[in-house]
Order: sequence, then structure tokens, then C-alpha cells
Amino acid sequence: MSTYFCVGELPDSQIEIDENMLPPIDSNPAVGTPFSQELLYAFQMRIDTIMENQALLNAMYLDPRYNCLLSSSQKEKTVKSLKTLFSRLQSNLSPFKL
Repeated sequence: MSTYFCVGELPDSQIEIDENMLPPIDSNPAVGTPFSQELLYAFQMRIDTIMENQALLNAMYLDPRYNCLLSSSQKEKTVKSLKTLFSRLQSNLSPFKL
């Protein structure tokens, strides 16, 4: 069993999807209904809310499996946050501070 990280694209030779086996999107009667549209909107709003959590962004940045999911602006914000956190920890953990 191989493990792939999302740092690039897989070679075409390793992708084995038979498109004839997948049902067409139009064949599903639930796609495009008011309920499915509301559900999709709710999912998008929840993801947007979750992705504003700086602690989660810090964890995602430090984990190579999820780092690729962050946008460049999120990465810049996270680096700044981690540097601030590091300097705060460094100043509070000084061996000479009583």
C-alpha cells in the first residue's frame, strides 16, 4: 500500500478510474433540489467558519498532509501567527525570569 502526499499530481499511469462505472450527475434526482442546495450552502458556511480558526490553520500548516489545502494568504497569516506564538513562548520560558 502506497502513501501519497498532496504535493503534486499523480502520474496518469497510476490513476485507474473507469468513467463508465461512475453514474452521471444528472441521473441523481437529488442533485439540484432546494434541499441539496441548502445543504451545500450550509456545508460551505461551516467550512468557512472552521477555516477561520487560527489554531486549526496552525496545525494544518505544520502537517504536510494538510498544508497543501491552505491558500497562500492563509499560509502567510499562519507563518506570522506561529512566529508570534514562538516569540511569546520564548519570552515566557526564559530561564532567568522569576
